[in-house]
Amino acid sequence: MNTSRLEGMKARGSLAKHVTSAKAGSEQISVPAGKTALFVAEGWEVIRSGKTRVRMGRNLPSHRRFELKVWYMCYLLGFDFLSDLSGATLHRPAGSLNQIDVIAQSDDLTLLIECKSGTATGSRAFDANVDVPKLHDIVQETRKVLRSEGSGAGKVKGIFCLSGIRRTKADNNRLTDNRQKALDESIIDYYILLAEKIGPIAYYQFLGEVIGDEEIQTLKDIKVPCVRMKFGSATAYQIALTPAILLKLAYVSHRMNASGGGYQRMVSKNRIKEMHNFIDQGGYFPTNIVINFRADSTRLIFEPAPGEYTGVSDVKFGMLKLPANYACAFVIDGQHRLLSYAGHRWEETAVLPVTAFDGLPREKEAELFEDINSKQKKVSAALLVELYGLLHMGNPDIRFQIKAMSSSVVEKLGSDRSSPLFQRILGSDDKSTLTKCVTLKQFSEALGAPGYFHWKLNAHKMQVGGPFWLGDPHQSVERAVDILTHWFETVRNGAEAEWDMGLHGIVATNRGVAACLRVLRDVFLRLRQQDPDFESWSESKIKDVVEPFALVCGESFKALRLTEFEAARTSYGAGATREYHFTIVKYIRSEGWPDFQSEGFEEWSAEKASVNVADASALVQEIERGLGTFIRRELERPPAEGWSGVPQNVRKEAASRREEDANPLDPWHYLQLIDYRTIIQKNWQLFRDRLAMENQGKEDGTKWLVELNEIRKACFHAGGARLRSDQVSALREIAKALQDKEVF
Repeated sequence: MNTSRLEGMKARGSLAKHVTSAKAGSEQISVPAGKTALFVAEGWEVIRSGKTRVRMGRNLPSHRRFELKVWYMCYLLGFDFLSDLSGATLHRPAGSLNQIDVIAQSDDLTLLIECKSGTATGSRAFDANVDVPKLHDIVQETRKVLRSEGSGAGKVKGIFCLSGIRRTKADNNRLTDNRQKALDESIIDYYILLAEKIGPIAYYQFLGEVIGDEEIQTLKDIKVPCVRMKFGSATAYQIALTPAILLKLAYVSHRMNASGGGYQRMVSKNRIKEMHNFIDQGGYFPTNIVINFRADSTRLIFEPAPGEYTGVSDVKFGMLKLPANYACAFVIDGQHRLLSYAGHRWEETAVLPVTAFDGLPREKEAELFEDINSKQKKVSAALLVELYGLLHMGNPDIRFQIKAMSSSVVEKLGSDRSSPLFQRILGSDDKSTLTKCVTLKQFSEALGAPGYFHWKLNAHKMQVGGPFWLGDPHQSVERAVDILTHWFETVRNGAEAEWDMGLHGIVATNRGVAACLRVLRDVFLRLRQQDPDFESWSESKIKDVVEPFALVCGESFKALRLTEFEAARTSYGAGATREYHFTIVKYIRSEGWPDFQSEGFEEWSAEKASVNVADASALVQEIERGLGTFIRRELERPPAEGWSGVPQNVRKEAASRREEDANPLDPWHYLQLIDYRTIIQKNWQLFRDRLAMENQGKEDGTKWLVELNEIRKACFHAGGARLRSDQVSALREIAKALQDKEVF
């Protein structure tokens, strides 16, 4: 064979049967009902059963699931031809082969996709020196194949889709030099969500993502009549376009898109449907759709009309030549109006009034979006915080710059897959979940305090910059993200299980994150006292020095989980963060840094020196209830003896107390705390592993119950006046030991 050939491509219509499997990230097969057991033994599970056949499925390795996710995205985007689920093969002369993970083909584009994934976020590095030339060669050869087959009218493009893969600036430069792109998994997720909401029309937005900087032949030489005018210093054109043309040119910069810089709310599927029906009934939208052709895209070309048609003032009539690029017109206002025409019978014939700005900077786009929406519909305070990064990064007032940098840092920490706070930051459009519970507004405000970007301000000027400040706000944001990513990653390493608990835990919450941030500021102050030039240290040096403190900070949540943090869990507002913060500082002091300083810690310690009887009493009751529930559950679990497993003398005493009760409950409710020691000793084999301290015998191993009972007496007699601080410490140790053994 002297020429190459491509194998494994299929028409989109023939692939519908694979969509369910691709979306689920699993394999599915149909087998005869009598052979189910054979497949179960190989790891398959029954999905549904029929009379003669059974539908079965099984999970796939993570790299295959990611490949299927990318394939599913391309299917939703409406590409006409796709590779099979197993990919496509490029057969070369002399028998050599290239396996291509996903190919998606339309009249506009043939997309060759190489999928790469790691087992965990950032666990593998991208090797641009090897992967980029290899994909470039495959693209070149595929282009030859398509031309020889007469199907090479569109562009041929190679891209990488990455999950858990680290890239360097050098990698990105290598990609750019070879006209290749790399899309992280968060971008894949975004386009799946967008396509599920608006259907294949998301195709054009995606093309803007991958070939937006390349000229498109079918969009060349589009000219429309226009009126040019000035809005302040900005130039804008009043034009009319069909939805079909504008949908190809338009790009909606959603905040959810991890590409960054977005300000639009995510599109509403129901709202588009309502508008689509409104158009069907003869409705129309007389208000202009507002777009911007950014300065970094191909510029507009204005051809003025003859002089006698000149308008008043700066108004000029003429013809406007539009850029020949997908997704070059950024929609500032009117995304739902535009998208409601997608797939409509009037898509090619309707006319939409458009105000097209020429070369507005991104921050001006966001500012105009804010102005328009604040007049039409109140913008939430949370959304305004999110927009600060776009609106005020170049503000001459440093106070606004600090807010902008703080907002931008938190947004990046929440959207970057390599960040430990990825998908943990709750934005204005997001719904709170068990793990997405750290609010962008509260985190941003905490970062705006002294100790991070600044130490001291002089009115609206920077007087003393902080450890994140480099003089340029954009560079300062990158430095802050780098250091904070490492800080919180190390905190998570110190308390991984607690971190993953989200709202059910105490670390990855508003209070926990704010407390960890305050500890970092304490560390910065410590370093500043040691070295006056500390702020000039490199990111790598700062990360190395703060790492031990971050690890201990994380370990404090694990070591002190219930007992020490109990006061913080029942506090509110700033008081709760203070409790968390100083509890961590106390632990750091006990772990090798007795001189660790934090402003206000000494006063807090003095407050804690006075015994809190109410807290101790509540903890005793919690232990007593949890211990009783645990013992009863274990004794009632076969082959244990249930109530008969309680020693006879204890049963008699409980029965006597029950008889004195006017409204008696079941006998278990009449056991006393000290009775549990007798029960444990009688059923030693059953309870030894969970309720004995330090692997001692039944006598010494249960002495802690005697001590606990004495503490109980001290709490509930004489108003707690006899409760000592050493008893409170012992109580907390008992609670921690029982919690570690999952007794309660």
